Amino acid sequence: MNPFFWTLGFLAGVKLASRAWRPVTDPGKPEYILFEPLDRVPSDPGPITEATAKLVDQSIIDIRAHFDVRRNKQKR
Repeated sequence: MNPFFWTLGFLAGVKLASRAWRPVTDPGKPEYILFEPLDRVPSDPGPITEATAKLVDQSIIDIRAHFDVRRNKQKR
């Protein structure tokens, strides 16, 4: 699977639910650091490097953990 196109698809999905994703997509919030590697992919010239792909992978894991914590707090 091409990580570039996967990331574009993921970002398109994020735009469909932009309000729900705002906690991590707003550059003015500290949580944006979790989303920043994904946000950078479409603007980076050339193919995705192995290092960038690893950053994107870790970003997805970190974003999930962030939302899991928020979800668990809401369940209480």
